[in-house]
Amino acid sequence: MDPSLQIRMIPHGGNDYQEMVALRYAILRAPLGLKFTDGELSNEKEDLLVGGYWMEDPSRPLLIGCFVLSPVDRELVRLRQMAVLESFRGKGVGRALLRFGEDLARNQGFHTLMLHARQSARRFYLATGYQPDGQAFLEVGIPHIEMRKPLA
Repeated sequence: MDPSLQIRMIPHGGNDYQEMVALRYAILRAPLGLKFTDGELSNEKEDLLVGGYWMEDPSRPLLIGCFVLSPVDRELVRLRQMAVLESFRGKGVGRALLRFGEDLARNQGFHTLMLHARQSARRFYLATGYQPDGQAFLEVGIPHIEMRKPLA
């Protein structure tokens, strides 16, 4: 991992969280004409929120990627809303975020990580060990596929 990349937990509700919501909105929701509801954001209080920061200037960390881990049950956790700034894609940021999330989930006692991958991200997840589970489906109006990876 690049030493300029720092990955850490983000507490719900603070300034870092608002910055995370803005990043997710810009990358994942706005292009589809969607907004977050207050209920969606309120439900994230129980989730694990993670941000990746570019620390080239430590006095001004730049949020360049993020994701949410939502427990489904005692063994299964869902990775949601993974987003990386376009200018940082293809540079290992997504892989580093994913590794951090897998380690975090494993340390929390989860056995499997599941996600709904957009078709455009399917190859990325396949290359990082995720396998399709089921048929493609529409979510937020675009094709997705459920993918899973054991954390053992």
